[in-house]
Amino acid sequence: MPSCPFTGPLCNKKPKGTTALQLHLLSCPAKKAAHTQNVAVVTAHAESVQAEAAAAEAAAQAIVDLPMRDPTPPPVPEFWDGSGRPKRSTRARQLPARYRDIVPDLPPVAETQPAPADDPPQPDDPELEPDMRFPSPGPAPTPSFYRTRPNFEGLYKTYPCRPTHDPDENATLASRCLTSELAQPEQEQLTVPAHPAYFPFSSYSSAWLMSWFLENTTLTLQSLRRLVDKVFRRRTFKLSELLEDFDPQREWDRLERAERDFADDLPRGWKTGEVTIKLPPPPGRKMSEADAPSVTVKGIAYRPLLDILEEAVKNKSFQFFHTTPFFLRQDPTYDPDSPDEIIDDADPELDQFGIPHLPPGHDDVYGEFYTSEEMMRLHNRLPPRAPDGPEHVVAAYFFWSDGTNLGQWGSASLWPKYTGFGNVSKYIRCKPTAHACYHSAYFPSVPEWVKDEYKKQFNVKNVSAETMAHLKRELMHAVWEQLLLTPEFIHAYIHGHPITCWDDILRLFFPRLSIYGADYLEKILLALIRSNGGCPCIHCLVPKDLVHELGRHNDKRRREVNARQDSPALHRAVKRAREFIFDLGYSIKSPRVEGLLKEFSWVPTRNAFSKIREEADPTFNLYDMFVPDVLHEMELGVMKAVLIHVLRVLDATSKQLGELDKRL
Repeated sequence: MPSCPFTGPLCNKKPKGTTALQLHLLSCPAKKAAHTQNVAVVTAHAESVQAEAAAAEAAAQAIVDLPMRDPTPPPVPEFWDGSGRPKRSTRARQLPARYRDIVPDLPPVAETQPAPADDPPQPDDPELEPDMRFPSPGPAPTPSFYRTRPNFEGLYKTYPCRPTHDPDENATLASRCLTSELAQPEQEQLTVPAHPAYFPFSSYSSAWLMSWFLENTTLTLQSLRRLVDKVFRRRTFKLSELLEDFDPQREWDRLERAERDFADDLPRGWKTGEVTIKLPPPPGRKMSEADAPSVTVKGIAYRPLLDILEEAVKNKSFQFFHTTPFFLRQDPTYDPDSPDEIIDDADPELDQFGIPHLPPGHDDVYGEFYTSEEMMRLHNRLPPRAPDGPEHVVAAYFFWSDGTNLGQWGSASLWPKYTGFGNVSKYIRCKPTAHACYHSAYFPSVPEWVKDEYKKQFNVKNVSAETMAHLKRELMHAVWEQLLLTPEFIHAYIHGHPITCWDDILRLFFPRLSIYGADYLEKILLALIRSNGGCPCIHCLVPKDLVHELGRHNDKRRREVNARQDSPALHRAVKRAREFIFDLGYSIKSPRVEGLLKEFSWVPTRNAFSKIREEADPTFNLYDMFVPDVLHEMELGVMKAVLIHVLRVLDATSKQLGELDKRL
């Protein structure tokens, strides 16, 4: 017989059956008393936070020179009404009374300070000329860590320094809870643009006319006179504006001048580039790589990586961009009514990142890249900041790419690349309405005419499959090296890229390649290893005959010791293999070439990402970018088939599916 979970002085009933228990809970006096007590605790905490905020404000006004160590607590969330009960929309579906929602607290907010807005060092500074490589870190800075006040859930942030921008200042209950029970906030007023909608033309009518002209590449300026309804019937089109003073040549000149004179005001759009790759000679043909024929693939659509960074921090989406990494921690025993002596320790012991060690009993909370040790490590390795210079910020680039078919029939396909930033929360990046993920390039496949050009250059009848696979690898890395990892990007990687952000503060951004998400076939193309070769893993050199020991005690140590490195030995082997192919006339799969590369599943192509290690950052290891992909490697990949097979074995032998479910 079930008993009331609130059994006590106010209730001692024992309903008969589950249905009777549910009906009893609707009017249980003990449950109502417990709910009233919980609401009173939350209300008391909100009132204490508000009182502390008022006291802190009064103290700041009374003693101006007194430094404030703790930030001003965030304001009381607006989702509590006068009675202390959470507000609910009357139109929303009412949940049964036996359910009690737990309203999450807002994240702790840091008290920010403005960063200096002095001009950054220019590229022609004499101090930057002697060494263009990644500068070595300077002496350890004076400890200047900063901790926020814990919120109601005991969560607090620990920064290596006081930040100048905290996106959690804009956090609301609606951004923390995905539910239809919340009232929708009012729409914000749109800002007035700096230029009219028809900029850079002289009027709406001229803009519509020139837009139609630019869409038709076969037309001339004289063809504009033959327009019909497509332009003249526009609501904003005024024929009087054209009849009075319209000259197509003058409007064309206005467009060209705007691109030159208003470059900073115009949006950074797409560009079309071209790349050149060398054709390897057939077996038996000898020629140096410099003298080998080449092909140029044109019409590659892309956006420069620095342009994407500027778009991310110059518009309103910067409010989600974390400029300073931090560790998110929780004190499970935090009591808002009593001080926490550990949190208030004035002289704690610092770790390698310059922040206090995790106090006993506290927990690290993981979930975002900007709260990870890797982000903190990148931040600490930035060049030393000048005393009056702009704030240094790590721009953690995230890349994703995957080929896709455009229809259920036919061979039409695209290979898009997307760019995001680890400085933005994953919950924001996955929302299409946040515009936090940027469409940034289209990788080309090897065109069919390349085969014809190869046959023509070398007078052969067929092109081998190994040659086409080699050209596919060469084309992919040519796009990265010649179009994306440009000298401007490498310079920004070393010395930073100055950008005035949306909050009108000048910051120096240092691009870092952090994560590249792709399926296995694309990873081997980017990491330049063989598909299911002797060492099939992207991250280590464990041979295939030892893969079956995955998960054993020695496996982890074996993978750590044999981790893949972008080493000089790899570069020497690839260079020598290319000499065999071009200078000595060996085939790509010849024993001489295979003897250099096959043992470690290497291929005779130079990796474009090695450019960063050679020219900018000696500690960069390209293999660390390729993180596991849950979608392709677990949910849709080989691991799913392995798991299904394990389930069948368990069901057929020991009937222990229940034990497996328990462990999972």
